[in-house]
Amino acid sequence: MGEPKHTPGPWRLEQNGPAYNLCSPDRARHFAILVGMIRNQDSEHKANAERIVACVNACEGINPDAVPDLLAVLEPLIAYIDNEGPPAKEWKAIADLCEQGHAVIAKVKEGPCPSP
Repeated sequence: MGEPKHTPGPWRLEQNGPAYNLCSPDRARHFAILVGMIRNQDSEHKANAERIVACVNACEGINPDAVPDLLAVLEPLIAYIDNEGPPAKEWKAIADLCEQGHAVIAKVKEGPCPSP
């Protein structure tokens, strides 16, 4: 998979008066400025800026296109184990789901998908 087109992480947040700058890991480059549009909403504005940075940093190295596949495999696996338990005769079904899970997890770990 090629290099991402977005700024690599971890992203950082710097307050600049009423605005928040999103910047590169070394803080040498500021690539976005968030400015609140509603007066007296400073704490909400700061929380929004912090959430953007936290989400980007948490997703570093994850291919977001693989997340629905990951859920499609893991949700029935978890439901099965929660509801039925793994009786010995069902190990084949569990092994098949685990094989799918390994493939999806590998896809997620391929890294970020190319930016649109």
